[in-house]
Amino acid sequence: MEISATLALLGLEEALAKNLKGIKIQSLTLEMDHCQILCSAPMVGEVSLLADLQGNPGRLVFSKIAIEGGGFAKGLILSKVQSAITDLDFRYGPLHIFGESDGNRLQVHWDIP
Repeated sequence: MEISATLALLGLEEALAKNLKGIKIQSLTLEMDHCQILCSAPMVGEVSLLADLQGNPGRLVFSKIAIEGGGFAKGLILSKVQSAITDLDFRYGPLHIFGESDGNRLQVHWDIP
């Protein structure tokens, strides 16, 4: 089954912005098995954050995180993103977003009765 939807995920931008200071998120696209987040960052302009996506009942797992764009700053940006993922632990109602210690996987869990 394929579902296409436009959603307002209240609290998600704030959770990400808290850990990615100075980076403005312009859009987030989830398709089947991958994710793309289009951002603008100071001094480097637009960059895309890419990740593989695995969905299971009650959770999404983002892995193999990479950066597209950013020129010479690509490595620095990826390092900043991985550090932010490592530090991320956010709860909003039934939603729990957290990163793993190596910064290479981000998990989103929800428990809706």
